[in-house]
Amino acid sequence: MSEEVTPNELFEDIKYLQSLKDPRLLVLFLHLYTEHFINQIAKEKRVKVVGIIKKTEELISRKVIDSDLLKIIDLINDLRNQLIHNLKPDQKLLERWVEDFDI
Repeated sequence: MSEEVTPNELFEDIKYLQSLKDPRLLVLFLHLYTEHFINQIAKEKRVKVVGIIKKTEELISRKVIDSDLLKIIDLINDLRNQLIHNLKPDQKLLERWVEDFDI
């Protein structure tokens, strides 16, 4: 993904994400996009901490983004970690996390 994403590129990417049949791919792509955009905002605001969660917390403390975003990022991060660190992820656990999610 390039540094700058044009509105047309973003629209095409969203169309692609909607076409994914495998929810695991969707989670991985969501994580990549989320991390990319948090990194762009952090770079623009000169945030020096490392890691998507720490950057998000810093952006929240500076009132650049809303605190509800951290809950969403945490969920996406937990889902991604479960997928990449387990050859056979616990599907029921993943479903419970999503079902129980509330902002």
